[in-house]
This record gives sequence, structure tokens and C-alpha cells, in this order.
Amino acid sequence: QRLPRILDELLSYRADVLCLQEVDRQTFTKLLQPALTHFGYQGMFTCKQAEGASEGCAMFWNLKLFGRIEEEKLGQYGYAIRDLVPIRNDQRSNRDEWEPCQLILDLLQNRSDVSETLKLLGHVVQLVPLRLNGTDQTIVVGNTHLFFHPNASHIRVIQALAIARQAERVVGDYNGAFVMCGDLNSGLMNAGGELLSKRSVTRNSKRLQVDLNNYRYDGKHEELLPTVKGENDKASSAVDNWNDFPALTIPQSFPTLVSALPKYPPVTHFVPNFVGTLDHILMDSATFELVRSAPMPTLEDLNQDTGMPSSKLPSDHVSVVADLRLSG
Repeated sequence: QRLPRILDELLSYRADVLCLQEVDRQTFTKLLQPALTHFGYQGMFTCKQAEGASEGCAMFWNLKLFGRIEEEKLGQYGYAIRDLVPIRNDQRSNRDEWEPCQLILDLLQNRSDVSETLKLLGHVVQLVPLRLNGTDQTIVVGNTHLFFHPNASHIRVIQALAIARQAERVVGDYNGAFVMCGDLNSGLMNAGGELLSKRSVTRNSKRLQVDLNNYRYDGKHEELLPTVKGENDKASSAVDNWNDFPALTIPQSFPTLVSALPKYPPVTHFVPNFVGTLDHILMDSATFELVRSAPMPTLEDLNQDTGMPSSKLPSDHVSVVADLRLSG
């Protein structure tokens, strides 16, 4: 019963662009794609790049507003985030301008445990250039779902940096405006959300040092190493070298992203034992302005049920909906 209700909700928004996460491949091919194609959308699906994975990110755009993309070209707009992570020197990057990539490269070359974790994760990002019909204007829309584990904030920051780096390339290639959507598995004041919206994270910000030195993942099992108190009462672990997470600042060449919502929502994910704001629309503040946004439920609204999905909300995440207008 959930899937028809989700489809009904999606159609009710009459959106120009739909960005979806945790979409099963069969749900995309057998329900969403045929149904939304009937209503004038084109879409693409990017599956997680992990053994046995069948879910990923999906994006649909309204062909009344945006040009059709040749089907054989769609695949080039979906990326495995691990392939974008700076784990080696990359001649395409300007080392001076993208200093944070060099800092992460240095960290990963000295922390094989973190590098191996990133290689095992199959998360993806879509960066799709959508051309407005009858114009030469392009809007690059990003859609992603970052790593979920609450003790892996360092992984989400590295994933967010890799996405920003590639997004700048795509935006530059098309001279386009930029909108980033997705489940960042963080708010905008920590981890990946903070890096994208505030342009920087400070050295060992919040939980970054603790998570860097205590979270382990081998593809099948997760482990949290015992945390002890170190110098200046900072959390540290048995790792003696490279146990600091560096300060990162995204260069000014990357668009300045702000939340597309006028008020920070109190919750977008509500399940037993967890309540948080994980889902966001971030817009380029230089090229977009907010027209209006859909109302978000309050905690009081959601507390009428034990969690999501519920009788009123068919997904386990609240839809984030905004009308944006190109400025200028």
C-alpha cells in the first residue's frame, strides 16, 4: 500500500524536478518510471555500487520545462562517490585552489583504514545538467544519499567534499546554476551538511576526531574502538599518527549554497529511537531565490504515530518541497 501512496504524493506536488533516495531498482523500472513517463517526466536511476545492492538514487524532470536527454548519455551523470574521493593525485584539480582535496589525500595516504572504508562504500551522486526549453540556461541538479552511520561523520564530510569537487566541474562545463538535494544523514551544522552549507569545517570539529579514530568498517562488520581521554581532554584512540581531522574550506569558485527552506525544519526523519533533520535542498544563493515552500510537519504532528511510515505519511522521510526562481 505504501508505493501507490508515495506515487500519489509525488504527483500531487506537480514538481519540475523530483529527487529520490533509497529507491529500489524494481520500484523504479516497474512503477515510478512508467507512471511518471506517462505524466511527462524523464528519469534516471543510479544504483549503489556495492555487491548485492539494488537501491540507489532516482531523479525525474518535467519535459515541459527541461529538454530531453539522450538515454545513452544518462549514465554519465551518475557517479560512485568513492571514485570522486581524492585518494591519489589528480591532475585535473588545481592543487592550490582545491587545497581541501590535498589535505584529504594526505590523510588517506596515511590512514589506510579510512581509505579502505571509503573504497567499500557504494554511495552514489547524480549531477544532471538540465537545459531549460527555449533558452541556453542550464540548471545542474545534484541528488545523493550519504553514509548513514552516526559514528562516521568523517566519512560524510569526505563524501560531501568529493561531491562538491565534481559538482564544480559539471557546473563549470555547462555554465549552469546549481541545486543540491538529498539525504545527507546530517543536519546543516555538522558533518557533510555543514561543509556544503557553511563552506568549511574546523579542525576536529564536533565528533570528527572521535569518529575518525574510533569507527571501523570492513564491508561486513562495524566496530567502535574504545575511546580514551587524551591531551586537553580531547577524545583520542590508539592511533598515534594522523589522528586529527583537518580543517577544510571549499574554495570560492564553488557556489555558495543555502537552504531552500525559509525555516530550518525540526525533523525530516522520524522513527523509534531517532528524530532528526537529514534531508535538504541547498540552492546557489547567487542564482536562485525562494518563492515558497511546502509546510513541514511538527514533532507534535509526527508524535501522533509511533514513527514513519505511518497512516498519513507513506515514507520514512518527510518530503522537502520548494519552489525556486532563477534570479536576475
